[in-house]
Amino acid sequence: MFERDRNKAALKYINKDKTNTAKVVVFILVLMIAGGGTLWYILNGMNFSPERRRDGFVRPADEVASMYDPAPSGSHPSSDTIIVTGTHEQIIADPETDYVIAAFGGISYHRQLGGQLELPIYGATGWAAVRTSLRQNPANNATTIMYLNPGYGFTIISESGNWWYVEIDNAITGWVDVRTCFINLPDVIPSIVYNIVNARSSIFRSSGYDIPGVSRLQLYNAWAYNPRFGREMYIVPAKYPLALSLFKAQQTALESGDTIILYEAFRPRATQAAVVAGMRELMSESYAVRTNIEGSGWSLSWFISTGVSNHQRGAAIDISIGTIRDYEYRRVGDFIYKYILEQRPHIMPTRMHELSPWAAIFDSPRSTTMTQLTNDSVRLTQNARLEGIAALHQAIAGAGNAFTPLASEWWHFDHTASISSADAVRIQGELFTETVYSRKPIMHTNE
Repeated sequence: MFERDRNKAALKYINKDKTNTAKVVVFILVLMIAGGGTLWYILNGMNFSPERRRDGFVRPADEVASMYDPAPSGSHPSSDTIIVTGTHEQIIADPETDYVIAAFGGISYHRQLGGQLELPIYGATGWAAVRTSLRQNPANNATTIMYLNPGYGFTIISESGNWWYVEIDNAITGWVDVRTCFINLPDVIPSIVYNIVNARSSIFRSSGYDIPGVSRLQLYNAWAYNPRFGREMYIVPAKYPLALSLFKAQQTALESGDTIILYEAFRPRATQAAVVAGMRELMSESYAVRTNIEGSGWSLSWFISTGVSNHQRGAAIDISIGTIRDYEYRRVGDFIYKYILEQRPHIMPTRMHELSPWAAIFDSPRSTTMTQLTNDSVRLTQNARLEGIAALHQAIAGAGNAFTPLASEWWHFDHTASISSADAVRIQGELFTETVYSRKPIMHTNE
């Protein structure tokens, strides 16, 4: 009797355990189905075909201007469509202006067509690059209202010849000589990908070695809120003639499905001196670094100018190039512009800012023009035969011979007209630009 009751109890326990196990299994299955559904939803949302992008990831028009975080990658739409509200809008040419028009929600936005820059200079930030006179009229003999010291910022309103009409502190207006000033590149060429690494964590190296007091350090500040776009952005000063030529190079890159990636334009004098000091220290300590730089007819000055460089003059750029994987049009003020959401950098000979012959594109120290370079009129290294270098040179050649390549650095290009302009007013780069004074561009300007 006792044995029979014990067997019944054991059987009951086993059945109960089976029931609990079944419940656990069911519970796990429910979780798997729910989780799988969620995973499917996420993965499906990450289907980055153009159709999925248009239906699932576009933002309302009133949100586009305030967005800046990179979106998932994908195929980009054709160049004659705009993705803002999730639908395609035809861009209509305005026969009376140099703009094209696109309507969103009954409001028209404009994009420059064949203009000098992607966005008008109205509302762009400028800075005095040397001690500059603010004058009542656009003439050297006009009355001086006040003097602007190097780094003094202002808002550009319009231009007339070699003069900018500017506004200071939303109160004082007058004219400045363009030759004595810098302009903020992102304000007028926003489609370029700006990656000012020296303002975040420097990647300067030589022969693979860190440079003392330079590598992995923030060398200056170039990140601030930009009212023109309503977000924080890099500050990238440069000479105005350089900006005009860089626009042409970027348009050439865009036509090939690429974009310029800009790593540095203006570099403060103090930063230049720090890199020179760091390189001298590294070369004195490392035989490998010293022989790599000096063993083939090169010298330190080919990799970092030991005096005032063209970066201090606002007349040089360090750039690479990438294939556009995704973009959209965004609006700012009365205008629209192309914003690169994601790009894939082309393969280059070295990392950016590798200060050694490893980065050279010529077989020995020399200078040449872009025309000679693209025509293979000089002896090039194997580095220059890379597809990425070819794409970069093709883009830069879009500006004609405005830029001159540097034999020792595949990324460096000098702007000839800007060098002459800077030398005429003796720009030395002894300034810092840590604030922008931009505003949104509007149509009713007298540019």
